[in-house]
Amino acid sequence: MDHGAKIVVLSLGLNKYSSYMSDIVRYAEERDVLLVVATGNEGNRVKYPAAYPTVLAVGGVDSDGTVDVRSNTGPEIDVVAPWDVFTTAKGGDYEYKDGTSMAAPQVAAAAALYWGKHPEMKPYQIRQMIRQTADDLGGRGWDSTSGYGLLRVDRLMKETYLADMYEPNNRKDQAKAISISKKISASFSGGADQDWYYVDAAYDGTVNVALDLDSSLSVNVQHTDASGKLTSKTVQGGQTVPLKVTKGRSYLQLQLSDRRPYGGDAISADDFL
Repeated sequence: MDHGAKIVVLSLGLNKYSSYMSDIVRYAEERDVLLVVATGNEGNRVKYPAAYPTVLAVGGVDSDGTVDVRSNTGPEIDVVAPWDVFTTAKGGDYEYKDGTSMAAPQVAAAAALYWGKHPEMKPYQIRQMIRQTADDLGGRGWDSTSGYGLLRVDRLMKETYLADMYEPNNRKDQAKAISISKKISASFSGGADQDWYYVDAAYDGTVNVALDLDSSLSVNVQHTDASGKLTSKTVQGGQTVPLKVTKGRSYLQLQLSDRRPYGGDAISADDFL
């Protein structure tokens, strides 16, 4: 990163959180560097650093369109790419290789192609565009096995970036699935715009909601727990608010506290859940 790298692809993993590695991830984000990381090949939980909120975590999919049973999965996964590749080998030869270490570089290369075409984009927009253009494999929207779906380089290079890929989600029945562990990017089109999401908690605990937006703005967050309990909080930009959850599906309704209509561009919010 100190020598000008804009995209770093990593094929390594730790089984537990590391504050040292977390600092490195934050170092990258502060310098507009995109980190693309393999999830791991143990058929278990996503490893660190792929599990950090701002890292693009890549799993592996077989040629039949199913996620390989050895590809690590969980709430931290973003997308999947081909698990099996035919690639260069030592001595000037070629060979077959497999694993998420083969999948992640394909996503990094796609990001480089897109970023070269749109150099004004930020890393969070590149992450979101790759999610936006992925082929959904596990039902509608994000899921903990394939994330947002299979990397589609053709769609990535042709489609238009959306300020909010989750729209329409103005009602509870339109709520979109999001990861409980990843930072996402969305926007409010004005003060009357309501955005609905849902998260699935594997156990009772706490979800921390933080919004990266101007500190002068505040958002009303209405949380409906899996037990049916309703909680309302007002979250300022840059503030983190804990919400108690029980095992199962929780719904989140977000709306700007100032309900007046806005002119011009939408107000963007990076929602880290």
